[in-house]
Amino acid sequence: MATFNIHSKRIVESIKKQGFHSRKTFTIEKPNLKEEYYRHFIRGYFDGDGCCYIKERNDGCILINYNIACASPNFKQFIIEELNKHSIDTTCQTSLTIDIFRGQSAIKFFNYLYNDSTIYLKRKKEKGEKFVEYFNKKKELGIYCFQDDYVHTERDWSDEDINIVKEHINKIPLKYLSFSILPNKNKNQIHRLCKKLNIKNDKRMSKKDYEEYCIKNDIQQYPKK
Repeated sequence: MATFNIHSKRIVESIKKQGFHSRKTFTIEKPNLKEEYYRHFIRGYFDGDGCCYIKERNDGCILINYNIACASPNFKQFIIEELNKHSIDTTCQTSLTIDIFRGQSAIKFFNYLYNDSTIYLKRKKEKGEKFVEYFNKKKELGIYCFQDDYVHTERDWSDEDINIVKEHINKIPLKYLSFSILPNKNKNQIHRLCKKLNIKNDKRMSKKDYEEYCIKNDIQQYPKK
């Protein structure tokens, strides 16, 4: 930890006039700035009191969570309202944080912070760039949850899709159909369909056996790293 102390009363009083005061963590207010500078202010605040978490799962999926620490109710509301104006969904998992973790919102938040920006904390931007790269690859594959114009009808199941699920009962774990044979369905959707149709699948399969099954049947495997 590093500390910086100022002992000049004159300088301290001058700093106070600029809005700095004791316990500002809990009392900071909306900045007195033109709206066009809000995102630059938020980027600076994020670099100081924000985090970007990246998690890579064994199946190759990359998850992201942007976290902004904020203990002032008024200041937190300012950030939430500003981000919502740009269609960035936020979640307050605790009274002290603002979280952004949904794929579309994470991409929008990344663009909001860094588009046409030259000053930023490099390591946090690089983490976001890793997720953007992953996001774009999945979007090119047509994975539904990565599309800009998500249509609820994509949740509907065609007879062909349902038959694919039925054909693979007790052949492979049905969750493996997600993003492979059924590229527009995720694991939760498959689970809900099975529950609705009272489909039970007790098949257990090791990763090696699954890979061999895919090669033998010319099936695209579940995404790898």
